[in-house]
Amino acid sequence: MKKIFYPLVFASLAIISGCTGRVQIENQIDCNVDPDEYFGQSYTASDFQFWRVIGEGEAANIIDSLERVLGEIADDEAYTELGSRLVPVPDTAAFGEALRKMTLKFADGTPYHYLWLKDEYTGDFCELLFLYGDTEGRPLIDGSHVDSASVVEWNGQMSVDFVFDKKGAEMFRKLTAATVGERLAMTLGELVLSVPRVNGEINGGRCSVSASDTEKACAIAAVLNKK
Repeated sequence: MKKIFYPLVFASLAIISGCTGRVQIENQIDCNVDPDEYFGQSYTASDFQFWRVIGEGEAANIIDSLERVLGEIADDEAYTELGSRLVPVPDTAAFGEALRKMTLKFADGTPYHYLWLKDEYTGDFCELLFLYGDTEGRPLIDGSHVDSASVVEWNGQMSVDFVFDKKGAEMFRKLTAATVGERLAMTLGELVLSVPRVNGEINGGRCSVSASDTEKACAIAAVLNKK
């Protein structure tokens, strides 16, 4: 049976535009999008979350323990790459049910969970991510610490620009200082919006994420502006 190989690439919305103290805004966009209608369910700002991403080496070790589960429930024709390893892409419902029966914790008891990153345009699986937050399994930061969000056209590309409140800005500064060289995942519910690599400590409390189209950007901004 022919196997289809999906390369390890990020969806358009999974490309960070920049998290900096200053963001150059060329053109702010007026939005009129119902986020509940767009996403097909209701999200609040606290559903927008930041998580650390387990590195490829550690993730490969986790995959070793999950190979039997993956092999039993995967579509035989669909595979994705995890580092140098090929991982069968499972039916997500069956895979989730299997994982719920397993204990996903580090040796110190810190829980982690998984999400699939999908290509924005094709819907293909791109990468299996294992994510973790604090020792209680909570996200490192969530959207309740976002003061405001807007949609802008930045250097010819649509993006969501959001500003943390004072507490959130300090949390974000500490988080980026502690994770230089690592990847962070921004998620909304079970959607992976962005997986940027942290290049250095970020001050200023501003962050912007590129979006493939205006409607999606407006829907994300609307969620972040929910109070």
